[in-house]
Amino acid sequence: MVLRTFGRSFKELIGSIWTWELLTLFASICWFFGIHGGQIIMPMLMLLFMQPGVQNQANYLAGKPMTNILTMGFFYLLSLGGIGNTIGLAIDMFFFSKSKRFKVLGKLAIAPALFGINEPIMFGMPIVLNPIMAVPFFLLPQVNVLLTWLVMKMGWVALPRLAMGATMPVLVDGFLMCGISGTIWEIFLILLSMIAYLPFFKVQDGMAYNEEMKGSK
Repeated sequence: MVLRTFGRSFKELIGSIWTWELLTLFASICWFFGIHGGQIIMPMLMLLFMQPGVQNQANYLAGKPMTNILTMGFFYLLSLGGIGNTIGLAIDMFFFSKSKRFKVLGKLAIAPALFGINEPIMFGMPIVLNPIMAVPFFLLPQVNVLLTWLVMKMGWVALPRLAMGATMPVLVDGFLMCGISGTIWEIFLILLSMIAYLPFFKVQDGMAYNEEMKGSK
């Protein structure tokens, strides 16, 4: 009886978008305090969502319909610049910085961001313990997860067809995971990331620019 109850509860966790949202939020909170949230939630993600991804991959190779949205492939599709989907922030810094500090950081951060690495931004900006940047950092991943789940559920974006992702640049990984619809969807999410981070970045950039102007006098 206990095992049946546990098994039923475990299956509910596997199929729940809210389980995924909670784990995503927990990872963001960990990173905000300087702890590698991705490493902390990865064992739980693997436990809950690896098998559905294996099933998708087997069905894809056999020419059968895929049925699982929430898989490890889903995770890799959404790792746009790393936890917090900070690739848009890296692009904002690269193109729109007024301060020298963020111009340099943007140049350093944009290449790693293409491969899902955002430590230069997390500790260089920083986002860690930064209440201004916490707003988009916490909210954007939640929105991206829910939107991606919805468009896949409606059939607008193909379901993840690989059990695991690889260290591939953004857009290429989207294509490998979901075909051309995955690449198009990642472009949309990158634009959304740029828009979401831009007003908060402007506040930070303005503060840095004013400090530089005062220091130059």
